[in-house]
Amino acid sequence: MPKIKKVKRIVDIFILIFGFLSIASVIVIYGFNLNYNDELLIIKIQHFFAIVFILGLIIGFFNAKSKLSFFKDYPFQIIATSLFLITAIVQTVHIINYPHYYELSRSTFSKEDVYILLMHLFLLISSFIAITKFRDLWLIFPLRASRILVLSFFFVIITGALLLKLPRASVDLSWIDALFISTSAVCVTGLSSIDVPNVLTFEGQVILMGLIQIGGLGIITITTFVAIFMQKGFRLKDQVLLKEIMDDEELNTISSTLVKIVGITFSIEILGAICLYLSWGDFAFDKFDRVFFAIFHSISAYCNAGFSNYSVGLESPIFTGHAPTLIIIMLLIICGGIGFYTFNYILFQGRKSKNQGLKLQTKIILIGTVVLIFGGALIIWLIQANEWQNLTAKQQILNSFFMSVTSRTAGFANISMGQVLLPTSMVVILLMYIGAAPNSTGGGIKITTFVTLIFGVWAFIRGKQRVEIGWNTINMAIVRRSLVVFFISISLIFCAVLFLSFTENYLNLGTKKSDFFDLAFETVSAFGTVGLSRGITPYLSSIGKLMIIFVMFFGRVGLFTMAVAIGEEKHHANYKYPETNIMVG
Repeated sequence: MPKIKKVKRIVDIFILIFGFLSIASVIVIYGFNLNYNDELLIIKIQHFFAIVFILGLIIGFFNAKSKLSFFKDYPFQIIATSLFLITAIVQTVHIINYPHYYELSRSTFSKEDVYILLMHLFLLISSFIAITKFRDLWLIFPLRASRILVLSFFFVIITGALLLKLPRASVDLSWIDALFISTSAVCVTGLSSIDVPNVLTFEGQVILMGLIQIGGLGIITITTFVAIFMQKGFRLKDQVLLKEIMDDEELNTISSTLVKIVGITFSIEILGAICLYLSWGDFAFDKFDRVFFAIFHSISAYCNAGFSNYSVGLESPIFTGHAPTLIIIMLLIICGGIGFYTFNYILFQGRKSKNQGLKLQTKIILIGTVVLIFGGALIIWLIQANEWQNLTAKQQILNSFFMSVTSRTAGFANISMGQVLLPTSMVVILLMYIGAAPNSTGGGIKITTFVTLIFGVWAFIRGKQRVEIGWNTINMAIVRRSLVVFFISISLIFCAVLFLSFTENYLNLGTKKSDFFDLAFETVSAFGTVGLSRGITPYLSSIGKLMIIFVMFFGRVGLFTMAVAIGEEKHHANYKYPETNIMVG
């Protein structure tokens, strides 16, 4: 038995090595401008990699204790391998009939291209599964969950910047802009220092879409989901890690919750893409662009990223007043912003506890979302009414609701934010600061934090020792965590605005000096991972872009990390210093 395990381990190591080589070969194919001979050579090498993966699966099958259990433990690999073998057999028959198929014109998307694309997908899926098998080597490290979370985001951001700089991914993209766009995508912000459709090629836009999806779900969530669904083994260590990262109280249900999260995410994104595709039937899009635009905007909206791969985005005349598009985008934003756990509770857990009613957190999120959306829309409409006199009542209401919804973390804009009144922008700043629900694709300090702060301040004003919401008492650790998040966020925004006021108005002499309010708006947008801008993002200096990058990153993972660190139990000393009074207020 030990010998079988040793053989299996050696095979897995070889598969892992070939997995990294496969990923590198796919990056070379789609990232670099290759001549015909070099591309043909790499494709032949990739066929060898595919054979290695297939042989690895076969060896695993014969080394398995039970052949039936092998099919149960590795269903995804078996299905993917079977589909690839079928396409390979069909392609082999085609080669016999047409031996010079590689010499076909590359200007058209032929059957041969479909086969090669399927082979690349097979290689990427097999490589990803091989890497997750060795997650002990990179999930590792004897670090706390909060640090692993930060490192995973940092790794994806750097990798994304390198991929965006590939020759076939972009045109004239500087390193600072590549890092900026990668950070904005992974942190699902949406601030852009470039014109996405003109600077990023199709390959670059696919990379951008992948970064948004990874940022929305999180690299730890994705890789652990693969460990659960595509291979055997979800260890206690993984469960504890995810419990801390996702702040879930139930350890025994974390795996099933994770599967539901991924399932809900992809289901909503697919439904959103279908709805957008159908709503654009009257637009002059060719079929491929229509499909790709629909998928891209659906993922971007649900992940609350705010990126668009269409020129000027939703501010384009075809989108700005198109009600079906704006309504679908709003619904996707709301679904992504209310949080995975809220969805999971409503769809699954809520059925088991109908007599108990909704949990307090779910109530706060749902009621808070409704109040912020309708309240924000009403205030925006009252302020902007005179400015929108030339619009119909329907268009005014639609604009008000869309601005209210998107301001809370999505970043889409159907009208230029630089043209709205300053009081409206102040309302938008408040909505951006509050943000969405915890464990969602949105940012900000979160609705629950905001509500806890309000009830906490009100309780302390009345001299109460406890913070109560309804018939519930909030744990003081949660109140302290909320206060820490509030203080850190205000301090971060103040320091960032101060820094940008200096760099953009005194050091960035080559461009027009930035208005202070525009800088403050940009900073809060970056912190809340919203992506709305008053038009200054492309004109920021390099050092200014680095500051916004830091704010986006900290806004996405820093406050969560701080909250987790503060929330951990500490050993209390058995002594205390003498109490004294100081005058405050």
